[in-house]
Amino acid sequence: MENKHYIPNRKIEALYLLAALLFLMSCSNGSSSSTNAENIAIPKSFQPGKLVERVVCSQNPDMSYAIYLPSYYNSSKTYPVIIAFDAHARGKMAINRFIDAAEKFGYIIVASNNAKNGLEDIDNVVNTLFIDVLALPGIDKKRVYTAGFSGGARIASSAAIYKGGIKGVIACAGGMPTTGQELSRKFDFAGIVGLNDFNYHEMKTLDKALTENGFTSQLFTFEGTHEWPSPSILSKAVEWLELMAMKRKEIPINDNLVRNYLSGYSDCINQFVMDGKNYQAYLLYNIFLKDLEGLYDITDFKKSYEALLKNPEIDKCLKAEETSSKNEQNEQEALLNMFKSGNYSGLKKEILNLNKNSTDKDEVVVHSAKRLLSFIGMVCYMYTENAVNSQNKAAYSGVIEIYTLVDPKNPDKEFYKACQAMMDNQPDKALEYLQKAINLGYYDADRLQIIGYFEQLRTKPEFDLVVKGAMENFNKQ
Repeated sequence: MENKHYIPNRKIEALYLLAALLFLMSCSNGSSSSTNAENIAIPKSFQPGKLVERVVCSQNPDMSYAIYLPSYYNSSKTYPVIIAFDAHARGKMAINRFIDAAEKFGYIIVASNNAKNGLEDIDNVVNTLFIDVLALPGIDKKRVYTAGFSGGARIASSAAIYKGGIKGVIACAGGMPTTGQELSRKFDFAGIVGLNDFNYHEMKTLDKALTENGFTSQLFTFEGTHEWPSPSILSKAVEWLELMAMKRKEIPINDNLVRNYLSGYSDCINQFVMDGKNYQAYLLYNIFLKDLEGLYDITDFKKSYEALLKNPEIDKCLKAEETSSKNEQNEQEALLNMFKSGNYSGLKKEILNLNKNSTDKDEVVVHSAKRLLSFIGMVCYMYTENAVNSQNKAAYSGVIEIYTLVDPKNPDKEFYKACQAMMDNQPDKALEYLQKAINLGYYDADRLQIIGYFEQLRTKPEFDLVVKGAMENFNKQ
């Protein structure tokens, strides 16, 4: 019997609710990733080096995926594959993020055009996609990886947990599907999170828990909020997957890749030390040494690391970050209580204070403030979404005001204002808000055409322009 590993429950109610709010879909305990589908020929539309935006699934014509084959693809050879999931079913956009890595490391990239947050039929979507992908020629079925952003990251993790046969996961801005998760299968886990992302502490806690439970885990951070990381950050994560495969002797050791990896990190570490940024050097050392253990003689680097640990700044920064983390968790809980009690004046004061702190000279204070502002924006989204679905007009005005204050450039809030205008029987006002949403980048054309609030607007030419604008925004991503 396989050993079972448990990711510990979070103790803070606010963070538990956050995880529950973000993962709005269920992934039931499915069967393995084997399929009855026979290998199929690569369609003529599949051109190496070119992104194909829509490939219809053989098992269900209502489902599709985007795909990218590296420019040197040869169907007589096999390549590892990354199956990606965006939280909003933006397959093309997800693949664009991975093209650099696909070319550099020789991966096939596939991304679902259907899997997204809140989808009730998520199991069927994932299984249908896997059947098609694993039947394609050129797929190395021993090196199948999943990846995703936010809710899509939780889908990617679920596939690894329940389906089996997944070598690793690249989870961006989201971890496991549920807290207290039982993990009976091991896989590599590359977490990526922005320093200003409200899920930052969740990802840090998960990385530590996975490592303590014997998983191969690494956490990559970048200067950003709750968003897909850049292609360069994703390339680092794929490079890490390559290193882990080398350590397990699943692929030959690539000396050039190892040396480049070593050189890149050691140069950054040396620069941090020269600049007096010893804590940043310490953090990079932790990644560097763990990754290269067994691939390169790191004896001298270990000695430098041990010498760095004697610097009192390291311990001081570790304690400061621990204190900041606890304070931030408590603050999240307090902010949630303000939402629950309708204390919008208190929330306004908190936003003003956090905006002030976000320009502080202390980086720890700045990142904490930005994460809390991001957290407020996320809770605004969830509360407003719930009000839309329940047609709860009374819950609207206060939350929308907070939403506008904390995230003035977010297109979703304008969409919700349009819904509120339709509740108030103000169709012209609703069209104004919708156009503002498009100007800010709103892209969910499908929802515009389905949601009941806008039924009487669909005969107006102005609404057609709004839908067209949303489609154009979607295609720009």
